[in-house]
Amino acid sequence: MRVAIVGNGPSAQAFSAEIDGAGIVVRCTDFAARKPPGYRLDVWAWYGNRAQCPSPNPAPQGDYRVWCTVPTCAVGRHQTASIDNLCLQAGGRFVDIVPDTVWGALSDVLGTGPSTGLSAIGMAMHLLRPSEVWLFGFDATEESKDEHNFKAEKLLIAKMERHEWLGRPMPTRLTWFGKPAGIP
Repeated sequence: MRVAIVGNGPSAQAFSAEIDGAGIVVRCTDFAARKPPGYRLDVWAWYGNRAQCPSPNPAPQGDYRVWCTVPTCAVGRHQTASIDNLCLQAGGRFVDIVPDTVWGALSDVLGTGPSTGLSAIGMAMHLLRPSEVWLFGFDATEESKDEHNFKAEKLLIAKMERHEWLGRPMPTRLTWFGKPAGIP
């Protein structure tokens, strides 16, 4: 199964057909406010902070699953009052929450909390076990105004091209569309 994970970087705009052709399409954060490439949405990966979403009802319309990219161990620290509140903000849908072990492993490797996009990759690897992952819009390499280290995240993602995930071999094949220059 091919999973397309669509970040919010501008390089994704050129790949609408490729995104919509995947078996599962995962979109991150407030993608709808950015005129996203393609139209498919199977999973919405979101960190649950309504205050940082641009619309009064941040949940997009349609039939899809929601992945919360903040684990239960960190819910209070990320302005998500409770899991019940998160489900309500997600339009009443069932919410899959990133496992503490996945988020913790990513945090340990990075030395800081992972972004929504990297957490979505972790959730896809954990929940879906895809044969192939296509990444779009994972352009950022500068330091974030949040706690994220996008350059370290991109170096971790680059290891997936060499069939390694969190220090272990992985069978999943990665194709990274719009890979930033300077990432090996």
